[in-house]
Amino acid sequence: MHTLLSKKESAQLIILEVLLEKQKISLDDLAKVSLISKQTLCNYLDELLIKLPFLQIKKKNNEIRLLKNTIISYPVIYSYFYTCSDHFAFLEYLFFHPFTQTNKLIDQLHLNPSKYRRIKKQTICFLEKENIFLSNSPLYFHGDFYHLAHFFTTFLYEKYPSLTSLIPARERKVIKEITDSLSKQIPEELHIELYIWVMIKLSMHYPRCLTDLSNQEMDCSKILVNQKRFEQTFKIPYTVFIHNLFVRCYTDLNQPILPTEKREFKKELLHLRKKMYQIFQAQSDSFLPHTVDLIIHFLNGRTDLLNSFKKRFVLDFFMQNGCFCSSISEQLKQAFLIFKNKIANDDLFFELIYYLIVHDTTLVQLFIQHQQAKRIAVACTFGNPHNLMLAGYLNQWFGSRFSFEAITFDNMVNLERQVETYDFFLTNLAIVNHPKCISCDSFLNNHDLNYLVHLFSHSIFQDWLKEFR
Repeated sequence: MHTLLSKKESAQLIILEVLLEKQKISLDDLAKVSLISKQTLCNYLDELLIKLPFLQIKKKNNEIRLLKNTIISYPVIYSYFYTCSDHFAFLEYLFFHPFTQTNKLIDQLHLNPSKYRRIKKQTICFLEKENIFLSNSPLYFHGDFYHLAHFFTTFLYEKYPSLTSLIPARERKVIKEITDSLSKQIPEELHIELYIWVMIKLSMHYPRCLTDLSNQEMDCSKILVNQKRFEQTFKIPYTVFIHNLFVRCYTDLNQPILPTEKREFKKELLHLRKKMYQIFQAQSDSFLPHTVDLIIHFLNGRTDLLNSFKKRFVLDFFMQNGCFCSSISEQLKQAFLIFKNKIANDDLFFELIYYLIVHDTTLVQLFIQHQQAKRIAVACTFGNPHNLMLAGYLNQWFGSRFSFEAITFDNMVNLERQVETYDFFLTNLAIVNHPKCISCDSFLNNHDLNYLVHLFSHSIFQDWLKEFR
C-alpha cells in the first residue's frame, strides 16, 4: 500500500516504522533502509517533527533515538498518513461520491491538473492489481461487488477505527437493527456493521441495481428489514439487490459453504494446529474454533493496507514466547515452513496464524508452558553472599523466563569451563573474546538492566523465527 503514497510520504512512513520497531538506529542505516540520502533523511525528519508534535527524537552524533511517550504508536502514524495522503483522499472521495466529474474532483481535492493525472494513474495501477477498476469521467468504481466491499471495509476500518467517527448515529441505528437480525453471535473481527454500511454506500456505484424496482419477491424468511426507515435514512430505494446483500450475509454467517480454495486454507490450518499439538505432546480436537472458521469464509483480498498489525502481533508474540528447546524449535520451524509454502501468501499466512493464536487459548498455554528459561550465571569477585543477593534480585526483576544462578569459582581456568554450561555469564571479570560473557559492576544500574532486556529478548528470537521476517 506504500505505492499509494508519494515518494516522500513513503520514505517518511518507513522512517517512522523503523524508529518504532528499533527505538534507536544510526542515521546511515536509517537512510539506507529508507532508500534516501542522509541529508534528505534529516530534512524529512525535521518536517515530521513540525507536523507531528507528539514525535520526540534525540540525535547524538550519528545516532537517532525515538523517545517513547504515551501518544506515539503504529495506529497514530498510520492515521497521519491516511489523513495527509492525496491518494487516499482521492480514493475516499470517489467512494462516497460516485459519478463525479473530473473538474469537480480537482476542485474538491484542491489539485492542479498535472498532479491529478499523476494521482489517478498511480491509483489505477494499484487498484488493477487488486482487481478493482476505475472508470473515466464520470468516475466510479467497478469490478466484483463483494471484493470491492471487503477492500473499502479494510480501508475505512484502518482510517476510522471508531464507527462513531465515520457513520452518522441515525445510520448506525438502522445498521444495528440489520446486524442483530443476521446472527446472535458475530465475531468482532469481521467488522460486520461497517461491512454492511460499506455495501450500502457501494451500491450507489451500481445504479442499475438501485433502479430495478421490479416486483420480484423478496425472501424475508431469513431477515426482515424496515424498508421505509431504511429508505428514509440512506436515501436509496430498498431493492431486491439490497435485500439479497443482507440475505447473503445471513447465509455466510449461519450456513457458510467454503469454496475449494478456502477449504484448502482451512485444511492446511487444521493440519498445522494438529501438528503443533503433537509437537507439545497434547491432544487436540479436529475442529477449528468457530470464529476462525467464519473468518476464513469472509476472507476476500487484502486484510490490511498500511497497518499490518497481525504480522507484528505474531512476530512480537513469538519474540516473547519463542524460547523452546532445540528439538521443539526445529519441529516448529518445519511445520511453519510447510504451512507457509502451502498458503503461498505472506499476508494470509500471518492472518491465519494471528487468528489461531487469538482464538485457541489452549495452544497459547502450550507455547507458554514449553518455554525454556535462559540460564545466566552470576559470578562476581565480591563473595558468594553478594552473588546470591544479586541473582535473587535479578530473578525477581526478570521473572520466570530467565534463571539467574549464583556460582563460585576457585580459579580462572575453572571459570572459563563453567561459562560453556550457561547461556550467559554475568561477571565483573573480563573474559576476553567470549560472546557469552557480560561485564558488570558490583550492582546493575538502569542502563545495564535495559541492555540485558535488549540482549535477552533478542537471544530468545530463535533462528527458526527469522524465516518469517
